[in-house]
Order: sequence, then structure tokens, then C-alpha cells
Amino acid sequence: MQQAYYSTWDEGRMHGSQSTWHRVGGKLTGPPDVGAGTSNRPRNSRQLPVVVASGPGQAWSWDITELKSTYSRITFKMYSVIDIFSRYRIASRVEFDSAGCHAVEMFTEAIAREGAPRVIHSDNGGTMKSTALMNLFDEHGIGASNSRPYVSNDNPYSEAEFSTMKSRSSYPEYFESLQNAREFDHAYTVWANNQQYHSGVAHFTPSQVHFGTWRTVWARREATLQRYYESHPERFRAKPKTPSPPATVGINHLVQTA
Repeated sequence: MQQAYYSTWDEGRMHGSQSTWHRVGGKLTGPPDVGAGTSNRPRNSRQLPVVVASGPGQAWSWDITELKSTYSRITFKMYSVIDIFSRYRIASRVEFDSAGCHAVEMFTEAIAREGAPRVIHSDNGGTMKSTALMNLFDEHGIGASNSRPYVSNDNPYSEAEFSTMKSRSSYPEYFESLQNAREFDHAYTVWANNQQYHSGVAHFTPSQVHFGTWRTVWARREATLQRYYESHPERFRAKPKTPSPPATVGINHLVQTA
């Protein structure tokens, strides 16, 4: 007896479960590429994004994170732009929602104040790829770089910034209002730029690296270190030297590709 691929007949119409229809389709057209309920688009197919900077003002990274409010299911959206060379917080804002108009306003002000970078990197969110924002970048000759789908470490600088912010003891678990969240954003920007001795830039502050004043600080540190070395050479295996910020930074610039 021929196997039935349906459960019932009803006035000439065939009824069956979703799994039955996938089984029928498989026998008619061959095995499906993917299982039921999944996309048939290949993952991680986008080209590896590579961003390189040898000085401040060349490449920015940005992202949006959620700040929890005291109300259930309501979050505030923090936008943040950083210079990947100096880790300097170029611009930020907090809004009720993620929208291209907010991003356009933020970047318009940042570009007017800082000048246009060569490239701006972000993930693949709708806000990041809005037409209005892409038009703004085109107007200023800025290249747009985007992370590959489902690859979280393609945006390491912004991810690390938000991780640092939320792991600080002063970070509140909840924000009572939008104004409260904006006040926190301002205070965090002041700390992050001017008081944070960032390990990624040899424990200088992002502000020192961004504006070049780190060299004066480096000279003082080096002089102190050498005096100590001359007084206690037995405590060192070799003559020490004060670390400097890296000459080149980037996203995926050290990845070996076949």
C-alpha cells in the first residue's frame, strides 16, 4: 500500500502537520538545505571587515547598548562613538529608542567638532545602516564598515567600552528616568576620557593619547623609572623602558586569511 503523506481529506483539500509537509517536500524535491524554521542564507558570508588606524581621528567605532529603567520592559538606549586609536569617547547620547535620526544628529555634531574620520565601524543594526546615516557618511567621504552577521568580536572596541562601563562599581543597576540616564552618560564620559588609565593605550588616559599630551607624561614616567633603575639595578633583568601606546591599532588587521 502506498504511504500516505497527509492526515485527512476535507472536501478535496489535503491537511497535514508541518513535519509531514517537509517530508513530502523532501521526497518531491530532495532533502532541504536547512531544517524547518531556519533561514537558508549562509551565515558569516560577508567579507571580513578590516579597519586600521595609526593615529587619532582616522577610525571610529560605535554601538548602542540598553540601560535598564525602573519600569518593566522599558530600557533607555545609549549611543556611543569612540576613536579606536585613542579610545577617546567622541560622542554619546541616551534616548528612549534606537533611531537613525538620533544617530544622524549625533554624528553631524561630532563631525563638525572633530572632523570626519576615514572610516566608521559598527555592527549590522538597522539604525547603523539607515539610509539617512549612510547619506551623511557619503557627504563627508566616510567609509562605512560593518561587522559580519553573527560575529560579535568584529566590533571589539565598542563591546569592550560597554563592558568596562557596566562592570564599574558605580554603574547603577537601574535608571529612574531618561534624565538620570543622561546624567550618568555625561559623568561616565568625563571619567572615561580623562581619568581612566586605559590598559589598551599603555595606561595613559584616552584624552592624553587623543590630543598627544601622553608624550609629556611618558617623559616624566621614563625619567622616574630610569632613576629607580639606576638606584636598584639588581631588581631588574634588563634595563626597563616605559611602554608607549601602540603605533597601529585595528579591527581584524592581524587576522591571517587564506
